[in-house]
Amino acid sequence: SPMTDRPTFAQQFGSLVHARRKKRQLTLAALGALVGVHMQSVWRWEHGEQLPDAFDLARLADALGCAVRTLLPRKEAPPSPATQV
Repeated sequence: SPMTDRPTFAQQFGSLVHARRKKRQLTLAALGALVGVHMQSVWRWEHGEQLPDAFDLARLADALGCAVRTLLPRKEAPPSPATQV
């Protein structure tokens, strides 16, 4: 169904983190070191397998030079019945 094709909140978050990490030319390990977590944690965030806790999220935003809110996907309004197929 189309619902399952839509990226999850965690996947959208991960894409935003990945794009910002690449823009700053940081490796997974380098970003992990800045945040204070293992590179495996950063990998899981970027792949939408996990979300950081509030403390890691704040440090992650600092490391990426952005505000926390810019890493959070916008919540979409549910589609109106007319747009559902």
